[in-house]
Amino acid sequence: MKHKINSIYRKYYGENEMLRRFTKVLSLDILVKASMVFLIPFYYKVMPENSISLDNYLFNFISGLSLILNFGLYAAHTKLYYDLEKEDRKKLNFTVLIYLLVPLFIILLFLVFTQTDVVLAKFIVGKNQIDIENNRVGLILAVFITVLSFMLNNFLISTRRIKELSYYNLARLLIVHPITLITLYYSDSYDKVEIRLMSHYLLESALLIYFSKYFFKEIEFKFIHYKKKITIIAFPIFLNAIAGLITNFSSQYFLIGNNNMNSMAGYGLLIQISSIILIISLSFFNSAFPDFLQDKDKIENFKHTIRTTLRVSFLLSLFAVVIVLGFVVANYLNVFSHNYNNLVYVLAILLISKIIDSSAMLYARYTVMFEVTYWTIVFSLVLSPFNIIFNNYFIPQYLELGAAISSLLFSVFQLILTFSLAYYYCMVKK
Repeated sequence: MKHKINSIYRKYYGENEMLRRFTKVLSLDILVKASMVFLIPFYYKVMPENSISLDNYLFNFISGLSLILNFGLYAAHTKLYYDLEKEDRKKLNFTVLIYLLVPLFIILLFLVFTQTDVVLAKFIVGKNQIDIENNRVGLILAVFITVLSFMLNNFLISTRRIKELSYYNLARLLIVHPITLITLYYSDSYDKVEIRLMSHYLLESALLIYFSKYFFKEIEFKFIHYKKKITIIAFPIFLNAIAGLITNFSSQYFLIGNNNMNSMAGYGLLIQISSIILIISLSFFNSAFPDFLQDKDKIENFKHTIRTTLRVSFLLSLFAVVIVLGFVVANYLNVFSHNYNNLVYVLAILLISKIIDSSAMLYARYTVMFEVTYWTIVFSLVLSPFNIIFNNYFIPQYLELGAAISSLLFSVFQLILTFSLAYYYCMVKK
């Protein structure tokens, strides 16, 4: 028995460099990003429930918006980094940095001076749900810091600076949430969302400034001649991120329209809990992305991706069962201010949807490998109308359950398209 266990350990862990790297360091990355899920009970103690639902909604929106405002450059950087000679990589870092900061500053300044950010925020969350004017600084700061933090994380992962990444994530885990919770606990302000935003992102900005030193050590103040190639890879992903934000938030927008922001309390909680599946998947896939791009045997690469998809999906399914059981126990112990046992089936459907999304993400990586990221736009144009139709049909009738069903259907269609594309480029096209 002991010999069999040791054999399994060596086969699936001891000889698997990617998995060992993941469990040693990137498990900490998961813990940091998923900490909001574990800290939900604490936030319920220091914030009213309506503030928490709005807070969750805003944080999800900020994350989606930051994915747009990195302009797809993370994919271009990862794809090109190991294609270049060592001396050119520092030029690539500088080029990507300028490509990021210049349009980011222009867009944010435009939003602020034209007050377009106020109009957008009122449209997204409703005119009476949040004091937009008083939260403008916090929202702009949140978007700016989240974009730069995402790019720093991507740089550390892509360049395999695992030690530095672990220090960065550990600092975020031990500093940001504890101090934010203490600030909320001792704050007498009625606007807990504003306090939460300012505290969280001021702390994030301080850590970002400190850990950016690892990036600035690796830049040379010269542009690289791959500027056109960067644009070709990044721009379609940028457009796809816009479509993705609309898709991801259309269900929540329909919910608000049919049952006001109060209906978002339960569904927003479920979205936050189910997102841990994507958090785990992204950390794992990002850690393996450089190796994936360097594997030039496309047939074997595709077969390996299928095996990885099946294994990861199985493990995520087991974890999803644990999440559902934990949710039931949390309701039994009255962790939340309301009992959400009636939403257990909704959570189960959302978890299945996220597992399917994880598989779709694996196959979507081939658009970067073969430099055909324009296919992501094609898929968005095809799927977005269906998503709106699903939401418009299911949500008015079934509310939270309808939103979950719509999400599941969208995920299934997305997996079919990404798998078909990967199969074509790896197994059919010569």
